[in-house]
Amino acid sequence: MMFNVINDNGQIAFYEPEFFEIVDNMIGTDWVLRHKYPGYYIFMPTLIAYDGFWEDYHNDDFRARENLKKAFPDFANTVK
Repeated sequence: MMFNVINDNGQIAFYEPEFFEIVDNMIGTDWVLRHKYPGYYIFMPTLIAYDGFWEDYHNDDFRARENLKKAFPDFANTVK
């Protein structure tokens, strides 16, 4: 398992789960769990849970970047 996290530099990077402590086990109603292939699942907000989102995001696609900001408004000004 890996977490895709916005780090202190505003970059999105993967981190091992042992770096984190779960402090709230509530799941937002707008999140979905998708099974991509055996042993690989994606858990993310519906707004960005579409095939190709991360590729679009890293290719500076306007819609992908705006959707990420909408999905995570607390980080809207920190994401690069």
